[in-house]
Amino acid sequence: MNPVSPLGARAVRCLAGLGLASVLAACHGVDPLLANPPPPTRPDVVLRTPYELAADLAQAARDEAAVRKLLAEPLWGDALSQSPEAFRAALSLKRPALAAQADALQARLGTLFTAASALGHTAQQLNVRLQAMDQVRAQTGFAAYVAQRADLFNQRADAHRAALRAGSSAAAQEAEAQRQRAIRDSGKVERIDYVNSAGRVVDSKYTLAHDEKQRARLLLPFAHAAAREQAERAASETEKAQRLAWVIEATRDGRIEAVERHLFQESDRITREAWPRLDAQHRALRAAMLPFSALTGHAF
Repeated sequence: MNPVSPLGARAVRCLAGLGLASVLAACHGVDPLLANPPPPTRPDVVLRTPYELAADLAQAARDEAAVRKLLAEPLWGDALSQSPEAFRAALSLKRPALAAQADALQARLGTLFTAASALGHTAQQLNVRLQAMDQVRAQTGFAAYVAQRADLFNQRADAHRAALRAGSSAAAQEAEAQRQRAIRDSGKVERIDYVNSAGRVVDSKYTLAHDEKQRARLLLPFAHAAAREQAERAASETEKAQRLAWVIEATRDGRIEAVERHLFQESDRITREAWPRLDAQHRALRAAMLPFSALTGHAF
């Protein structure tokens, strides 16, 4: 058996590694959120009718009106109640080029009528519910209550954050003061005196410890003052947060909070049921309008 050279052995190991990497890559699954992304989130209807829903309702109303206008023409509107023979005869008189497609056209007209009626009913119900929500908000002062409460909650959150920041800063300043105090009170030699044989000082030299201690003596009062200031600010912000918490509790309105629960429930019903139904019925109507236009040349 021929021995394998070091270069050949390395190549074998590389190939084996690549094969293992391929197997592991094949074992990786696809992120389910990438394969099946969740439906887009719709804006809620708690505080107001969102622009997107108002735009969808307006477009649905325009398309429904276009179909109603078409069905107001006797040739097309009468087809809903005529027999196939009668409709074919009417087409032969007024649109002879379309007589051969009478059956398909009559079916398309029935689909248009059904889709427009379903869309109109859903849109009408949605508008009634949205108007009722507007009236509830106006009569209860709901929007002002929510705005006031949101401001109070935001102020309390800001006070909590400011107290935490000030407390952390006070601790850091106190630690700095302790460090400077330790430097000031250390036993390091600050000055070396050189004396002659008679004991008289003839020269002096300051050490690095002298500079460090002088700097510590200078900075220590500032560190103490900063720590005290931040501690006072932390206490003040904590008191502010406590006061705001009391105001929040004292200004609760159970009646409006019951209204709030009702509006949230109604909003969920609209965004999860009524609005998607409106979209689906609008798509169905558009899908019925296009083939009719293709058959007749009618522009909606």
